[in-house]
Formats: sequence, C-alpha cells, structure tokens
Amino acid sequence: MYDADKPCMNIGSVYPSMKEFRLAMRQFAINEEFELAIKKTDRTRYIANCNADDCPWHIVGRTQPDERTVASPTKQKTAANKIPARKLAPKRLKIN
Repeated sequence: MYDADKPCMNIGSVYPSMKEFRLAMRQFAINEEFELAIKKTDRTRYIANCNADDCPWHIVGRTQPDERTVASPTKQKTAANKIPARKLAPKRLKIN
C-alpha cells in the first residue's frame, strides 16, 4: 500500500485503483509544489505532465489486467528518475 499523504511516483509504484492513483497524483503535485497538467484520463489510463515550459516530467498510469494501476514516470531528461518534481519545475501550483 502507499502513504496517501506522501505518495511516491517512482517507476513501478502500484496503486489499488485508478481513483486512488488520481488522488495520489493530486497529493504528489501539492507536496512537490508543481503545476500538474492532465493530458488524458479515463477508467483505464491517466497521462499527465508538469505544466512548466522547461519541465520534462511526465507520467502514465494504466490499469493492469489484475485491476491495479501502475504509475510509470517516463520522458525524464535527467539521469536519475527519482529527482523530485520541485527540482524540475518552478514553485507554483495549479491543478487542472
């Protein structure tokens, strides 16, 4: 299970449902102080990125065959995938 107050979005993080994943993404954006831009979301997928112009952070969550959602950050232009979003984006918050 994950910490609802401090969710992590590392490669392979697993959430019990798409609803829980969406809530975790919102909390993650609040905690890391960045603007989240949702590109596409439905019952089986969630695609979003950091809304700052110079921020390469991107995430895709998909419902797996066992009905669990797996979060997999992609398109990171840095060597380490665990760099906090606050280091990639300016400190501003607006969740769409």
